[in-house]
Amino acid sequence: MLITLSVFAGMIGVWCAAAAWLGAHLAAVAAIRRFSHVLAPVVFIAIGVLILARFAIPSARPRKPSVRRRGSTRSANHVHTGITGIVPEPESNVRRRVDTGR
Repeated sequence: MLITLSVFAGMIGVWCAAAAWLGAHLAAVAAIRRFSHVLAPVVFIAIGVLILARFAIPSARPRKPSVRRRGSTRSANHVHTGITGIVPEPESNVRRRVDTGR
């Protein structure tokens, strides 16, 4: 969590420094003002198309990791939780072989 917050704060600083540097150059400001009425809608439409494509097209969606089912390659007394890995089942849930005397 600390690394995530550090990277987030650092990148905010980078973006602020880039904006300050860009705002100090009058030629860049003039170019942005000249093309902003065209550039802004194009950028927003492109972002919207990417979002729609990611969720509307099944092959573009991120795949969920496959979850192994019980009994596939693991022992019978373990359950895959998906979050914490493999944990032993409580003793009350473990199937026991009953000796029928045959």
